[in-house]
Amino acid sequence: MLWSTTTPSPVDDSGVFPLLDNWGGESAYFWLSDEIVKTKLKKIGLPRVIEIETALSDALNAFSVSETVLQAWAKKLGVSVAPSGTDLSIKESIEKATVIKVHKAGQNSFDALAKTYPENVNKLLNK
Repeated sequence: MLWSTTTPSPVDDSGVFPLLDNWGGESAYFWLSDEIVKTKLKKIGLPRVIEIETALSDALNAFSVSETVLQAWAKKLGVSVAPSGTDLSIKESIEKATVIKVHKAGQNSFDALAKTYPENVNKLLNK
């Protein structure tokens, strides 16, 4: 199973930062109370964000995707809305997922994530 978001989030976002700050993500930092082990987990590897494209055939995805579409439409209409996106669980269609790009900490693309949308996304939202 893979958990993802329906909209990009900046890597310094309060909901995203803890996932990237510790090896093992939420399953490690959320339950771990041993500070020595926490410190060691922070030193394993570099954080990465992976962009994927996949089918939306999983049962849980309909609500997540529809909420994101409504937020994008509201933005297009000039309605003040903070697009939050939602978690997207990919179970049945994981084998159809395609990795688009891997962003690694230290790369310019990693630091720039979700601070602006690519030109083609802006065009779609402003039609």
